[in-house]
Amino acid sequence: MKRIMMFALFIVAALLLTGCFEPAKYTGGGSLDSVVCGEKANVGFVFNGCKEEPTANFVYQDKADGVKMKGGEILEWSPFSNELKLTYTSMNKDYPGDGVVKITVGDWGEGNEPHGFVKIKVKSGPYDDYENWAIIDGNVQRHECNDDD
Repeated sequence: MKRIMMFALFIVAALLLTGCFEPAKYTGGGSLDSVVCGEKANVGFVFNGCKEEPTANFVYQDKADGVKMKGGEILEWSPFSNELKLTYTSMNKDYPGDGVVKITVGDWGEGNEPHGFVKIKVKSGPYDDYENWAIIDGNVQRHECNDDD
């Protein structure tokens, strides 16, 4: 029930706080609840939709469930969205290979607790069907595009 309430809160906050339909850059990271009860996962990312060719840097580890991945090439990302699909490479030697992961992030603003949200949904590869979504104990930042991006 707690996760359902958190997800509903995320949807409302995402609609209110990311209603600005302009390209952006998202940065963030921290820990979040693992899919294994009582454990933690870690995430770090930079998604830059300000460039003509968007770029991504993504690392995710849920050690309790054996998931360790590093993001690669962006396959789909509207410059107006906080959701993207990208390739990943497994960093766990017991589960080698590549696949596709869909990631959604939300910035809930400065000074608020919590600061952000992340959803990970693996579409293919060694972690096919793995899914985790939670509030980040860390931060997610949405940055306006500028000439330096």
